Amino acid sequence: MLALFAVAFAHLWTHVDRGWFLAIPTIAHGIVYEGTTLGTVLALDERDGGVRWSASLGANSDETYGNPRGVISSVAINSGVAFAVSGSCTAGAFNAATGTELWRRSICSTARNDDTYASPVVADGRVLFGIDMIADRPTDVGREVALDAATGKPAWSFTPVRYRGTGAGVSTTPAVDARRDIAVIGTGNPTPMNSPPPGADPYTDSAIAVEPRTGHWRWVTGPLIPHDANDFDVFASPRLIELRSKAGVTPAVLVVLKDSRSVMLDERNGAILWQRALEPAMDWMQAIGTPAVSSATIVVPLFHSPQIGELIALRAGDGAVLWRTSTPGIYEAPVIWHGSVLVAEAKGAVAAFDLRSGKPLGQLSIPSELFGHGLALDGDRLFVAGRGALWAYRLQQ
Repeated sequence: MLALFAVAFAHLWTHVDRGWFLAIPTIAHGIVYEGTTLGTVLALDERDGGVRWSASLGANSDETYGNPRGVISSVAINSGVAFAVSGSCTAGAFNAATGTELWRRSICSTARNDDTYASPVVADGRVLFGIDMIADRPTDVGREVALDAATGKPAWSFTPVRYRGTGAGVSTTPAVDARRDIAVIGTGNPTPMNSPPPGADPYTDSAIAVEPRTGHWRWVTGPLIPHDANDFDVFASPRLIELRSKAGVTPAVLVVLKDSRSVMLDERNGAILWQRALEPAMDWMQAIGTPAVSSATIVVPLFHSPQIGELIALRAGDGAVLWRTSTPGIYEAPVIWHGSVLVAEAKGAVAAFDLRSGKPLGQLSIPSELFGHGLALDGDRLFVAGRGALWAYRLQQ
């Protein structure tokens, strides 16, 4: 029997700010990049949390979700440039070392309730941004926007909507496979949310594969939930995974819908390889956080309330449930470290579980509810983003 090793958390530093931190921190070259709900882009020294530089992209003052819509998605780092986007509908590029602004551009409309929950991704000379709508308001259509990474000039954009109505917001960060020149994007439900227009709603609740440089569609799989009137969209970001079997290696992409259905697609053509419902859809145990992937294991977090949730491990090859454990609600994406899976519990804690069995390995109380995108790891350093503070810890076994 393999021994289980407890996970301990040693506090390194805390950075306090007037804004909330909701995005997964990005770590590169000894700097931690993060945004705030007030619209600030921050670069912090990874060693002590000291501010290297800061810049502002502004914020949408709409507080439907309890905070302004500033820089609520992760900062992307590519070739010495930091790319960020704000709910003000402003995207910007900065010198990653100094914070010098390189360009900024308006990419959506706050007057139409557009929002920028998805994180930017850089691929093949383009920086990709997803646009959705605050609270599923039927005031606009979702879309993916690509700018030239060097200049910020528009390169291409598309909207999934091909029906009478609005919606199909893009809340997901694309999963990019540079080797195969493909980016997979998840889409949302039609609107009005509870009574979409009659008829089919093509390309809602779907996975769309595009070429990052041109925006050319390779394939579409969906709607995975036809005529969705329950807000069961693809909210968690797709994850790439290689499925290994005696027949060889299949490049695949995992898509998880809010109703907890996990769907594995062939990355080459979008064919469904397997799918599994983890909970009865109308129990409202929702998949919000992006799953963690490690070799042949997938870990899906579920959220019902801050007090009620589940963590479920699946076998990547066929979706069989390996283990499941009841937890407080998990809104954020888990991370995997040395055979353990770490989760941010919405009520205000980080918990560690054994990746093989789901057995608890340790817990850390955080003085904040955790309703962001997720945790970040750099080696044995863990970064936790919360309301008004960013915490850094060293993990130990």
